[in-house]
Amino acid sequence: MVFRTSSDAMIVTRLEDGLYLDVNDAFLRMSGRTRDEVLGHDAIELDWANPADRDRMVAELRERGTAGPNRATFLDAEGEPRYGSYSGLVIDFHGEKAVLTSIADLTDLHDAEQTLAEQAEKLQMLSDNMPGFVWTTDLNLTVTSSAGAGSPEMGMTPADFIGRDLRQLLAGEDEHLASLERVLNEGTTARQETEWFGRTWSVYLAPLRVDGELAGINGAAMDITHRRETEEATRIYAQRLHALYELELGIRSALTSEEIAQQACDRTRAMIGCQRASVVEFDFERGLVRGVVVSTDRPTSMTTGVVLPIEAIGALDGLRRGDVARWDDLVSVEDLSADLVSLRGEGLRAYARVPMMVEDDLIGCMNLGSTEVAGISDSDIEIAGEIAGGVAVALHQARLHEQVGAYAKELESTVDELRAAHGVRRKLLSRLVAAQEHERQVVAAEIHDDSLQKMAAVGLRLDLLRRKLADNESAEEARRLAELVNQTIDRLRHLMFELWPPGLEQNGLEAAVRTELISLKNEGDASVSFDSRFKSTVPMEIGTVAYRIIREALLNARRHSRATHINVSLEELGEGLLAKITDNGIGIPSEVVDNPEPGHLGLSAMRERADLAGGWLKIHVPVEGTASGTEIEFWLPVETVPTPS
Repeated sequence: MVFRTSSDAMIVTRLEDGLYLDVNDAFLRMSGRTRDEVLGHDAIELDWANPADRDRMVAELRERGTAGPNRATFLDAEGEPRYGSYSGLVIDFHGEKAVLTSIADLTDLHDAEQTLAEQAEKLQMLSDNMPGFVWTTDLNLTVTSSAGAGSPEMGMTPADFIGRDLRQLLAGEDEHLASLERVLNEGTTARQETEWFGRTWSVYLAPLRVDGELAGINGAAMDITHRRETEEATRIYAQRLHALYELELGIRSALTSEEIAQQACDRTRAMIGCQRASVVEFDFERGLVRGVVVSTDRPTSMTTGVVLPIEAIGALDGLRRGDVARWDDLVSVEDLSADLVSLRGEGLRAYARVPMMVEDDLIGCMNLGSTEVAGISDSDIEIAGEIAGGVAVALHQARLHEQVGAYAKELESTVDELRAAHGVRRKLLSRLVAAQEHERQVVAAEIHDDSLQKMAAVGLRLDLLRRKLADNESAEEARRLAELVNQTIDRLRHLMFELWPPGLEQNGLEAAVRTELISLKNEGDASVSFDSRFKSTVPMEIGTVAYRIIREALLNARRHSRATHINVSLEELGEGLLAKITDNGIGIPSEVVDNPEPGHLGLSAMRERADLAGGWLKIHVPVEGTASGTEIEFWLPVETVPTPS
């Protein structure tokens, strides 16, 4: 009954060959096998036990009839190790000598021991490598144990403290000694920071008890010097970032390059505590250096706005490479530049120039001055470098802004002058066009009132003369003269219309162009078309110039192009009128376009009219996209006034 219910694995094997005769359920669970898989087989065949462990057990049984307890490692059905402690006893099993083996499953205990060993090893490594040490003392404060990495600055290893009296080691550290006494007298814990061997330590103290009785002190001291230095560096860096942020806000609110530089110099002096900070700009083209601003707590001759030859600045070559120039003691330097000699005379001892670069170009430098020897540290240079980088970009942008502002003012002045010139030209054009049109009107009126009237009278008299002549030959001659007179009258009337088309003044440019196209169609074989997308009112003088150019282009097309179709278009382009006169004729030779021949003087006249009005005229031969034809394109400026709808 005990065999079956035992929590330990129980096995009955034949002593002679080790075959399994019986096993309990605890063994089946531990081995991960079934009863049928086990019975009739031995431990070696099942790969359950190590052969060496089996041989040792058999030897013990043969010698004294019992074996164990011994620890051994077994393998379950999955090949996973199981750990146990076995004991064996020779018994009689149904008339055969057999071995009853009991195995206590220690796998969980083994895993726990392994974990504890690993943790102990890690704890020991941590203790041995921690930047400090742990120790214990007796009631007399004599160190009884000590471990850890210690600190190189101590000149002692933790083991060197064993047997030493803490009162002697901490002589003069009254506060720390008082904490040790409180732990011993009151049984309380204590935590504090202290300076020891030039290092900062975080110390923890607790009572050491043995069997409930106070036996001394447990102590741990961690070297936190690096942590405190890091915290201090972080604090300083945070202050620097805050100061740079405030500087950036100040720069953003500044309106001029001088205000930007002043903000930078004042902030730099506040951050690093120097007696002088200044910003200078270099003008390499003119070989000059200009003091932008100076921030100082003492009288100085090197003030804001001072201009010096660029040769007066020392270490210029290094600055152009982006290198910082630094003098720890101006008094001990013999070969100084003129500006440094002056500053040395004002009491400055240490000085530094920090280049201000935009990309790879040196635009100036920030200068730092201190009245103390070596009074400008590496940290000061680093801070100034960060500020100088931002100031360089801000100054460069401010200068660009100032230049753009100056260019804008200059451009605005030029635009005003151009507008004034345009106004004068408009007035001149208006007067010129008015004078020309007035002359044309006078000539047209004289033709109407004088020449036409007289030619009409001549025609009437020739007609009367023809009727009175009896001689047919003379009468026919008179008729031909009368017909010639009538043709002359028609030409005079046409010339009068050309000189002063009444539709232009009364109905505007579009109506005048339509009338001209209808006349052209009636007089020739070419078809015409007109496309007007110009919806604004054209001033009279511009309309007149446009009409004259269009009419001249139409006359050229009728006389020279042999075109079968002519198109005129009007449209708005920018603040002006764009007109195109296109035909499908033979085109104008390019040499004629460039140098008009006799008979083509109208081309020059058209260009002159467009130029006079402040526009342009182009002649395209052949028309774009075709193999022939001519396109005359011109543009005139128009102060348009939308036509009421």
